[in-house]
Amino acid sequence: MADFNLGRSKFKWRGAWVTGYSYIKDDVVLHGGISYVVKENHTSSNVEADLTSNKLEKMAGGTEWKGNWQAATVYKRGDIVKYKSNVYIVTEEHTSGANFETSTSTDANLYISARPSNAVL
Repeated sequence: MADFNLGRSKFKWRGAWVTGYSYIKDDVVLHGGISYVVKENHTSSNVEADLTSNKLEKMAGGTEWKGNWQAATVYKRGDIVKYKSNVYIVTEEHTSGANFETSTSTDANLYISARPSNAVL
């Protein structure tokens, strides 16, 4: 039977993403239900900037239920929110504005519609 040495595993779990933290290559972090692997040593700024500068790579997708949509709330990619009778999945990290229609609706896609597929419009 083969032995498996956990000390040789490549990735190191760091938990929730922290801005201003010194991450090293192969650290794994969680942000908004999505796990990312660090591609190079760096001090973190924010997830979106570190993704754009190729310092992070999505490791595994996921979602995080946030409940009813709220104004002035930071939503991350993969967050799921309910607004009126529908459920939306956030596609771009953003801080919600005063109302859904002018802030979050452009940064989220309809995930579950409460309207039956055979409903007459």
